[in-house]
Amino acid sequence: MDKFKGIPKLARITSWSPYLLPFSIGIAYGCSFYSNLNPIDLLIALIAISSSLSFGFGLNFYTDQDVDRLHDGKLKDIDLGKQPILSGLVSEKEAVSFCKLTFVMSFLGFFVNIIFGILIALNTVVLGIVYSLPPFRFKAKPVGDVAINVISGSILLFLAGIIFKEYISWIPLYFSHP
Repeated sequence: MDKFKGIPKLARITSWSPYLLPFSIGIAYGCSFYSNLNPIDLLIALIAISSSLSFGFGLNFYTDQDVDRLHDGKLKDIDLGKQPILSGLVSEKEAVSFCKLTFVMSFLGFFVNIIFGILIALNTVVLGIVYSLPPFRFKAKPVGDVAINVISGSILLFLAGIIFKEYISWIPLYFSHP
């Protein structure tokens, strides 16, 4: 039963809101102008985005085990010393399988449309791999950490506009930058 508690913690669902907010704003913006939103496309898009985020957070937990082991307090929304791999809720093998599965599931975005698929794949690679793994490991660089999250939020906002197949607007991307 504890394994079922470990997977949501590995996916770090509590941290999805800053990423889903720009997507939701984009959907609301698109719905105010167009009525051609296919609910199936929206569902697939949400699964792809959730998988992309889960991959990034799971990979981050997996690659940061040594650092998190030394952490003795809460950072943002989680006590890193009790992250799911270190606490034993999820084994390393399960974490790797989870990352592989969520990586593949993030490519469901190609079923929405080709541009959506390319951008969600880019978001998965940027947010997961470039953020967490050497030689890039942008999370270790103060400007890199902020830049990756701004890029990811911008991509997610733009993705919302792409779901409306008749019209691709650059306006959400424009408004996503300070």
